[in-house]
Amino acid sequence: MISMASLVMTVGAAPVFAMVAPKNKPGIYAGFGVLGGVVGAVIGFLMRPSVPLLGQLPLGVVLTRGMTLNGFDVLLRSTAEESFNYVVIGAILGAVAFAGGSALFAAQGGAGSQPPLTQEVAGPPSANSFCSNCGSRYRPGVVFCEACDGRRPA
Repeated sequence: MISMASLVMTVGAAPVFAMVAPKNKPGIYAGFGVLGGVVGAVIGFLMRPSVPLLGQLPLGVVLTRGMTLNGFDVLLRSTAEESFNYVVIGAILGAVAFAGGSALFAAQGGAGSQPPLTQEVAGPPSANSFCSNCGSRYRPGVVFCEACDGRRPA
């Protein structure tokens, strides 16, 4: 049987953070890891096993692994322990997935990897925008005037 400590040591999020976090912002991956842990724990709680004729156990019973059960309810302790394991495994998988996903996203450049789409805004016309021979306006990137073939000054 695998103990929780060995599972965290082998699959836990800390080694992932150490491998992928850049030196300038390691806290971002930790934040995504915590967020992923919470999301994974909630999903694990929602997917916990149910007891026939009773349904799923409440959160308080699951988090205490059934230690608060009395009388005949003690028979539900194994289901409470299994439900707790679902929550813990969901939290670990969520933390690893979110931290790893954010690291991969950052390694690929993230949202800022491509230059933003910008439109050239025409500013006020400069002296270099009009032909000194005939006065017609130069198009952007044109070296010679289209009207009189005069050379555009540099």
